[in-house]
Amino acid sequence: MEIYFRIMLETGWPVILMFLAERVAMSFLLATKSRCDWVRSKGWLHPNAISFYRFPMGVLSVLLLHFGYPRLAIWVFSFWMITDLTDGDIARKCGLSSERGATIDPLSDKLMYIPALAYMAWKGFLDPHLVLAFVLFDFFGQMSRIVIRNKAANLFGKAKTFLVVVLLIATVLEIPYGPLPHSRILAPLLGFCVALSFFSVFFKVIPNYWYANILSIMNLTCGVAGIISILMGKPLIYAFGLVFLGQFLDLFDGRAAERWGSTPRGELFDDVADGTSFGGTVGMIVAFSFQNHLYGWTLCVLHVSCTIFRLIRFIIRKRSAGVEGGVQ
Repeated sequence: MEIYFRIMLETGWPVILMFLAERVAMSFLLATKSRCDWVRSKGWLHPNAISFYRFPMGVLSVLLLHFGYPRLAIWVFSFWMITDLTDGDIARKCGLSSERGATIDPLSDKLMYIPALAYMAWKGFLDPHLVLAFVLFDFFGQMSRIVIRNKAANLFGKAKTFLVVVLLIATVLEIPYGPLPHSRILAPLLGFCVALSFFSVFFKVIPNYWYANILSIMNLTCGVAGIISILMGKPLIYAFGLVFLGQFLDLFDGRAAERWGSTPRGELFDDVADGTSFGGTVGMIVAFSFQNHLYGWTLCVLHVSCTIFRLIRFIIRKRSAGVEGGVQ
């Protein structure tokens, strides 16, 4: 872990400061109606303007990386990706949302990360075939906005954007610091980004009330894949990475259910997925982490039992509160 402490000291802290500064600035500027009016009066702060600023910044980040400034490239890339939060907050709180903005904003995101993906594939850090598949799905997704009425990014698109940013930063860190412990999960993470890119396009034509179920099923798939990975003798980091991805998906299924509803079996999908990923897979990781099999499997059974108990207790409390079905 010493290498990650070094990365935080040398590269990570400016990104954290930029994020905190942006959040504080937005909290101040959008706190009152008069301040929102001031923001509306400044064209350079409008969401579409901020999106346009991002258009060339992906190429600029790649040029900095190519000419030997990887840390500066990470800082520039991170700063402009953080502004994706900025324009969204301004659009919502200042009443500046527009149909044009719903198209420009995701396009600016693509122009940020696609040059970096292409460059890292060219340099051999990422699988070029997976990168090509990702770019093609993204291209179709952008083109679909011409004919599909709902132009705003769906949950799959937002999750994809977040994970591809994490993927790129984690990959670029290998240039100044060499191979890192997390390198083994970069290829699976890229594959997961490709899947999210596909889903962000495909599920634009799927009824919205299936969103929560799809997220739960993907979480379940991560859990099952993690268990299979462990049984095949793969390094436990793979299973841990799959649990992390499942947890990431689990953050969104409740929100999707609250916003668009769910099917009558949506709650069952969610509980089975949580029990598999956070109970079964994590329990297997614990069991295979100890040389003493009795000790490891005892902890595994205890963890799985506690997870199942927690899920059942949660359902009982929901029923007592008069909440029926859905995913929460």
